[in-house]
Amino acid sequence: MARKRISITVKTVPIQRQSYKTLGDYYYSPSKDNFTEDVYTTDLNNLDYSWLVAVHEIIESYLCYRRGLSDKEITKFDTTHIDLIEPGASNKAPYRQEHRLATKVERILAKELGIKWRKYDKRLIKELRKYQA
Repeated sequence: MARKRISITVKTVPIQRQSYKTLGDYYYSPSKDNFTEDVYTTDLNNLDYSWLVAVHEIIESYLCYRRGLSDKEITKFDTTHIDLIEPGASNKAPYRQEHRLATKVERILAKELGIKWRKYDKRLIKELRKYQA
């Protein structure tokens, strides 16, 4: 019997190299026996912050995969709602449930790292605004 395998690669990139206005992006190639994913987090010049974004993306993407949502569906929603700071939080987002759970875990981990959520969130919003510049 074939072994089921997971392969996840995380890369930190400048925000200008993201495919659209986002701090974290992912592309996965699921198959019957494997889950392969590339995650791109924006370079926030803070290892903890970039790691938190990466963990959020990994959780969200795998839950979406399990639910049967493709990364293309998610990207389409995000890019057609580019005016929103956090498209996944929208009631209309097809992956809202997965996004919310990933955010809960992200908050728990931030607290464990001694990171104040408001300070972290403000930094993320500031970085997103750079993309428009």
